[in-house]
Amino acid sequence: VGQNDTCNDNLPVCNYDCWQRDNDCFRNQMDSRCPAMLEGPWRKIRGLLYQRYLHTVYGKPVHHFDVVPGCGHNATCIFYSPTALKYIFHLNHTTMAEDVVPLDI
Repeated sequence: VGQNDTCNDNLPVCNYDCWQRDNDCFRNQMDSRCPAMLEGPWRKIRGLLYQRYLHTVYGKPVHHFDVVPGCGHNATCIFYSPTALKYIFHLNHTTMAEDVVPLDI
């Protein structure tokens, strides 16, 4: 559970205790407390800084990071974007269905 999750506030795990609180696990507000702001002022910067951190720790890129322009937090927009489809279906690393010759059985 990350810092943006209400369930992480002084709870050992995200379990039933989380649901008894006034703020549930699905809040949309960005965490703006001091520890979170040290990670970056907004989520995009936090993600880029985390990518840089992983590169520093491992000495090489270990994850690919892309920004899908114009989508914000719209999951449908993100998943239908050419960027996401390329990674979901590995379009650069596989043979497309129309390129496959059907077998005669």
